[in-house]
Amino acid sequence: MLTDGQVHIGFREPDQLAGRDDNGNVTVSDETVLCGKVRLRDMGVQILHEFRLSPSITAEIPADPDFIAELRNFALIDYLEPVTTGEYYTTPLFY
Repeated sequence: MLTDGQVHIGFREPDQLAGRDDNGNVTVSDETVLCGKVRLRDMGVQILHEFRLSPSITAEIPADPDFIAELRNFALIDYLEPVTTGEYYTTPLFY
């Protein structure tokens, strides 16, 4: 995961599979999200953006496999995805 260390992190309740249900409703409490953000800051994660309508953040993390594994095992994290940017493929196609 080499994306200059920027990732999207979603939160969930520790006893649930996701932070949203099948209808898109948020199923994680504000308190749980706050606890997750506090713990991540304590681990040295720099939070770049906090979403208001989604239980998620954009953050900068070290590109260290052990650290990433620790985050993936954190009970309050629903998902950890790299922030990616797209580039157009500019080579012409020949038929």
